[in-house]
Amino acid sequence: FIHSGLWPRYEDYKEYKYKNCAVRSQRFRLVNNTELHDMKNDPGETTNVIDKHPEVAAGMRAAYDKWWQEVLPIISRPVRTKLGTRYQKKTRLSCLEWWPTTTEQVQIDKYLGTHERDIKKIANYFIEDGGPVEIGPYMGSWPVDVTRAGKYKITLRILPKEAKEKVVLRRGDAHIICGRTNASKPIPENVGSVTMEVELEKGPAELECWFSNQLPDNKPIGALYVDVE
Repeated sequence: FIHSGLWPRYEDYKEYKYKNCAVRSQRFRLVNNTELHDMKNDPGETTNVIDKHPEVAAGMRAAYDKWWQEVLPIISRPVRTKLGTRYQKKTRLSCLEWWPTTTEQVQIDKYLGTHERDIKKIANYFIEDGGPVEIGPYMGSWPVDVTRAGKYKITLRILPKEAKEKVVLRRGDAHIICGRTNASKPIPENVGSVTMEVELEKGPAELECWFSNQLPDNKPIGALYVDVE
């Protein structure tokens, strides 16, 4: 079974059944539930033979349906990043791992998926001091598992520390929400990151970090990269 991912995480995954998928055997390949190719006699897969072999298509479709029911609960369950383990004292989180925002205080209907071009667009907005680049408010949350309760140092950034481009944040506030922890700190002048020390409770939680008053109309933007140690 082959099935493409990169689905919006806030949508119903059932809508993606049979989309951008393939089921193959030693001889046949069923594509998107509508095309059947005989790879033995047609290696280039140029001819759809689903009408000639309906029983083959039905068997492959049944196998796909069974597989889909098995994986669907797993697809919708986030894999939580562990924080505070003795094996990794510092954890880097990026917006490429975002799930939809869960913060009631910030209502955003758009979040960044897995596109690096959006990261570059956001970085250019800050580098060019709000130049011609127009961006919307991007927000998201990280499903985490805090392995030990205690004090953590969390650094919020737009770009990673190692990036050659230097981002300067506007005046506003940096925010952190993780479980029952809710912290904020004013953004100093001429800085590209904000660090806070916060107390985190042990257990699963949604970590959300963002900067306020960064975009036009004072809209917030999520911290695209966060270091937790």
